[in-house]
Amino acid sequence: MVDREQDGAPEAPTAVGWGAIGADNQALIMDHYRNPRNRAPVDAPDVEATEINPFCGDECTFRARLVDGVLSPVGTDGAGCSICQASLSLMSEAVQGQTPAEALHLSALFIRMMRGETMSDDEKALLGTLTGLVAVRSYPVRVKCALLAWWALDQSLSAYAP
Repeated sequence: MVDREQDGAPEAPTAVGWGAIGADNQALIMDHYRNPRNRAPVDAPDVEATEINPFCGDECTFRARLVDGVLSPVGTDGAGCSICQASLSLMSEAVQGQTPAEALHLSALFIRMMRGETMSDDEKALLGTLTGLVAVRSYPVRVKCALLAWWALDQSLSAYAP
C-alpha cells in the first residue's frame, strides 16, 4: 500500500465501491449531494460559468454577485454524480464571502490537492472541510468529477485572475 501521509491524503484501503473513500468522507459527500447548499438562483449575477463533462453528463454552474468586493450571494446549479455535486456544494460554501482573488487561490489549492501535489499544513488548513474530497484520488477517473465545479469557478472569475 502507498504511504499517502506525506501529501496529506489519508491511507486508503484497496477496496472497491465506497470502501477507499471511507465512512466519514462518504457521509460528507452524500450529505452535500442530497442537501446541496446555495442552490437558490442569483438575480443578475456579476460572474457566471458552466462546465460540462460530455463523457458522463456531469454539469456544474456557478453564479455570484460581487457586493463590496466579495462573492455574495453565491448560487449553483448542476446535475450529475454524487462526487461532482458534492464538490459543487462544498465549493459554494467555501467561496461565499471571499474576494475573487481569495476564491481563485482556494481553487488553485483544491486543484493541487486533487492532483496529489505536496501541500503545507497552512494550505491544508485553508481547505478545511474540502479535504474530505481528497479520498476521491483513490479513483483517478473520478478526480474530474470533483474538479468540474472548480473549473466553472475559475472560468467565472477569469477576468479577476492575475
